[in-house]
Amino acid sequence: MGTSRLYKFPLDLDSNSEEYPHRITFQALESRAGSPTPAPGGMVALYLPPEALKAAYTQSYGDVDMGSLGIALAGVDRGVAQNIVGAGMSGDMEGMMKALEGAKGSSGNIGQSLIAATAKETIGKLGGAAGTAVQALSKKVGVIMNPHKAMIYQGPGGFRTFSYTFNMSPQSAQEAHAVSHIVQFFKYHMHPGVAGITAGSGGNAITAGKNNINTSAALTYPEEFEIKMLINNKKDRRSVLNNNEMSGGYMKPLFRIGKSVLESFSVDYATSGGAAFFADGGEPVTTTISLGFKETILMTKQTIKVGY
Repeated sequence: MGTSRLYKFPLDLDSNSEEYPHRITFQALESRAGSPTPAPGGMVALYLPPEALKAAYTQSYGDVDMGSLGIALAGVDRGVAQNIVGAGMSGDMEGMMKALEGAKGSSGNIGQSLIAATAKETIGKLGGAAGTAVQALSKKVGVIMNPHKAMIYQGPGGFRTFSYTFNMSPQSAQEAHAVSHIVQFFKYHMHPGVAGITAGSGGNAITAGKNNINTSAALTYPEEFEIKMLINNKKDRRSVLNNNEMSGGYMKPLFRIGKSVLESFSVDYATSGGAAFFADGGEPVTTTISLGFKETILMTKQTIKVGY
């Protein structure tokens, strides 16, 4: 696949602005040896399908049992809480214990809560007859230990996904060949390459090779894609710090899409209702492709602010 090739459908996508005022482009980003920045590869330009105007944003929340210790810690001074969380995230257990000691001074319930939390954990581990006895007594008294449930933010819901379907009915042999190249483009760039391992002066090195894929020791990463929408045939220009409308030949996009990987690709050559081919060249009369992309960046306030 040529690194600078442009494949488009229909062939008059650029000149027929009345019928195709909007388009979407997919550019392969090819890795370069010794450089963290990929090189722009080939590109496919297609008409803009309706589903391209959909974007979903999700966040993950869960309800957890905080326990008596958790609810007591929720009332400690914010600075003390930051020390506890910071020590816990860094794995500094000694620092975390010191921070907990400091928490006792900001909440008189910490000591009692530690006892209650220890008792609850002990009861939970009793099991068998002892555990059943405790449960029976709780039922008799009509009291259970308060789990202190709370809604906790657990992070972004995952990477955004984008799906597109294109129905292509070429009107000429040249346009049929273009469709064939587009199918090959997506199939080629979504798959890994075969890498050979060779011994170098600095140890083992991974290089692109033609080894049999069944015996190769390694595979290279597939390409990522840069996806852009052109509305009214105007390019988008990134707004870094604000959402002001762009002037001139540029337009603010509805939403931006970060670098993405092509997770799924399917092709159907019989969408006309049966097997039909051009007499000259044998290309299919209709081709439908479906693409499933997944973004490689997580959404945050900072990415939303610049237009994602």
